[in-house]
Amino acid sequence: MTSIGLLLCDEVDESLRRLTGGDLDDLYTRFIRAADPTVEIRSYRSFVGELPRSTDECDGWVITGSRFSVYDGEPWIADLLEFIRELDEARARTVGICFGHQAIAEALGGRVGPAGLWKVGVQTMDMESQPWFTGATVRLHAMHRDVVFDLPPGAVPIASGSTAQIPALRVGEHMLSIQDHPEYDAGYERLLIERRVHLIGAEESEAGIGSLGGVTDGGQVGEWILAFLRDIRPEVAR
Repeated sequence: MTSIGLLLCDEVDESLRRLTGGDLDDLYTRFIRAADPTVEIRSYRSFVGELPRSTDECDGWVITGSRFSVYDGEPWIADLLEFIRELDEARARTVGICFGHQAIAEALGGRVGPAGLWKVGVQTMDMESQPWFTGATVRLHAMHRDVVFDLPPGAVPIASGSTAQIPALRVGEHMLSIQDHPEYDAGYERLLIERRVHLIGAEESEAGIGSLGGVTDGGQVGEWILAFLRDIRPEVAR
């Protein structure tokens, strides 16, 4: 059995939980267990200061998305960035998603900032082949304005796409992160866009909602993430 630690960087608004089937840990648990129902999930509410005592409490780590920005100056964000540096030093297997992607870059010396217009709805990403999975063009939900502008030292870009200049990166063979949200479904994305029209803008919101039809590839990316966290390297990816 594999234990995955969720470093939760936000929560679902209480008014939405009935519609989304729970809080953020429920959303990520369903996403990860869709790839393997036997995975053990442990949740840490990083956004209120709850962090693991050590980097080896779990076999791997997932840093979630958030409504916050990594440069907001909140004490809990500073603590999270320090823990990410500890994970890097320990070579602990870690995956960052959206805010988590940006947090890894920021913690390790990259540069994150607002890109201007929001990216919402379905975006396309061309993921390069890695030792843990074959590359492919994937469609994923997006909900962000901040992006990684500069890679941290030693990191490499591993994708290109419509969502950001650096939509995915890898640090060594122990950290991987992506800008978009493979854990979202169309219903949750629509709810978020409708709640944030005043931030996103009417035109971008309408276009984002209009993109929500069709199949997305969150399930495929979930399998890639779990293979990376377990360091499973199939022959086809070598």
